Amino acid sequence: LEGLKDRLICLHLHDNDGQKDQHRTPGVGTFPWEGFVPRLRGCGYTGPLLLEIEARDRQDDLALALAEARAAMESVMAPSDDG
Repeated sequence: LEGLKDRLICLHLHDNDGQKDQHRTPGVGTFPWEGFVPRLRGCGYTGPLLLEIEARDRQDDLALALAEARAAMESVMAPSDDG
């Protein structure tokens, strides 16, 4: 991230199992959020974060799916206890 910090405009974020583009809710897959978030903060990025999740199976309650995704994103983006 350090080498790209001046070129970052918007970040498209989601989680997956490391095998394919799955658009899972943050924290559900294997993406290393605990390493990524401090590096993102360290490079000074303050732009928008675009969260893209798959919710086709939740069409009956998209509001709840979005609320859960937002809570998950807030959780992974929260500062850690160790700094």
